Amino acid sequence: ENFMIKRFVLALLYLSTTNNNPSQWRNNTGWMTFDSECSWAGILCNETYGDGIEMISLHLHANNLYGTIPPEISLLAEVITGIELYNNSISSSIPSEIGLLTKLTYLNIYKNAIKGVIPTEIGLLSELDGLSLGG
Repeated sequence: ENFMIKRFVLALLYLSTTNNNPSQWRNNTGWMTFDSECSWAGILCNETYGDGIEMISLHLHANNLYGTIPPEISLLAEVITGIELYNNSISSSIPSEIGLLTKLTYLNIYKNAIKGVIPTEIGLLSELDGLSLGG
């Protein structure tokens, strides 16, 4: 079940940041294939924890991402520890659902075209060590 949810959310992220052009990303190696997501460009997989859940982080900075961060990213709450989407052209607001990613230790989305207010739900990220939103 976790496998399918992870794949679903990563596919949504990919489709919502390609500006309707999958070749838009600078590096989309492995994305939307049957290969393990650990081999996809920009996905770093960490050790599995005692419950067998493999933790991931997204390192998609400077990858020519356009569009939006889907609110469904919250479905990765049990598996994601970091998000680096800086230096792209993401133009949405930060979804409030990001506050549900309680294992997140860093969130770097600066140097984008983010709109709107910073959601107060970011304050729920008690494990957060690094936060960069500006510019």
